[in-house]
Amino acid sequence: MSKQDNQPSPGLDLAGQLIDVMRSGLASRQNAPIRVHTEDEKMDAAATLAAYNDLPPEYQDAVVESFLNRMDQQMARRNAAAAVETRKSNDVARKNSGGRIASLVICLAMAIPLTAIASSAFGLTGLVIVWVGIIIIALAFGFGGRR
Repeated sequence: MSKQDNQPSPGLDLAGQLIDVMRSGLASRQNAPIRVHTEDEKMDAAATLAAYNDLPPEYQDAVVESFLNRMDQQMARRNAAAAVETRKSNDVARKNSGGRIASLVICLAMAIPLTAIASSAFGLTGLVIVWVGIIIIALAFGFGGRR
């Protein structure tokens, strides 16, 4: 095994650096963390760079355009996947909050007759017991879904 077999090719390093620069610029605009590039992405960039250097100047623009189109497609797939995940989490949060609000409304609606019954039957002691229970139930519904 020669010394060159252990070392990555200079084109592969340059391609990785090119991808890093492109990603860091995009990530800084999107406030997203920089994602580490995969070996496939580095090899694709290296192959594109090698093709660019091997082809005559009239074909070099087509190579660059093709590479940029592939990068755009990868970013679009990643953004679409992230949008789906965000939409799913927002839907779950919306469903959970709707259930809690309905439970709180029912709890407060039941507070009116329970207050009347407890205060007429047990006076101030009954009134205090009912409202302590209502407050405990409301707090349980209000804070129960936050995990």
